[in-house]
Amino acid sequence: MTLQPQKGIPVKKISFLSLLIAVAAFAAPPTYKVITKIKVGGGTRWDYAYLDSANHRLYVSHGTQVEVLDVDSGSIAGKIANTFGAHGIAVAPELGRGFVSNGQAATVTIFDLNTLKTIGEVPTGKKPDAIIYDPATTRVFAFNGGSHNVTVIDAAVGNVVGNQNPRPNRRNTGISILHAIVAARGRREDSEKRYHQHRPKQGVRKHESRERVIRSSTVTHNLRTLSALSYLVAVPV
Repeated sequence: MTLQPQKGIPVKKISFLSLLIAVAAFAAPPTYKVITKIKVGGGTRWDYAYLDSANHRLYVSHGTQVEVLDVDSGSIAGKIANTFGAHGIAVAPELGRGFVSNGQAATVTIFDLNTLKTIGEVPTGKKPDAIIYDPATTRVFAFNGGSHNVTVIDAAVGNVVGNQNPRPNRRNTGISILHAIVAARGRREDSEKRYHQHRPKQGVRKHESRERVIRSSTVTHNLRTLSALSYLVAVPV
């Protein structure tokens, strides 16, 4: 619709008014409404809800188990049992694995994303709570509220790489997950970019030079991860 200038109103003022109306329309906050409700039985203790957008599943920690909901159909797809004191959930789609932090058991349960069956269980510090998977390093970070440290798990192998302790006199473990992952992630695209910036020297086979650059970048990525982890557990919240 084209606004026609009215008598006594300059064209510039009409254009400015149109701009204000357009900006207001875009700035309007979105409206939300309840579409449906999914009934889940059992106890009343709830904690994290994690959405796996790739597989259209919602994981909800629920006391001693994790409910798995199909967000498309609105039905319960299954559950992950024996996760005592279940808190956080993380998934590694490329590995076909998921992870649940068990606060009461002081463990992390590893489960199959397709069957939801338990693959294994690894020990952590006391009262693991928040948990996150970093695809760049294929590591799972479990943040232990009771022992104030971070347990690092090799997601592919399923064992504990180590526990990062906070610095002395730091009672509160600083959990800045976003900062840690941003600092730790050195993606393979960076390695490829470095390779193209440093072409193979004459007499050196192409793939050998390429792998040298990528290996060098991998070392840098590992150092970033350690640095980020130290930052994580040193800064009080």
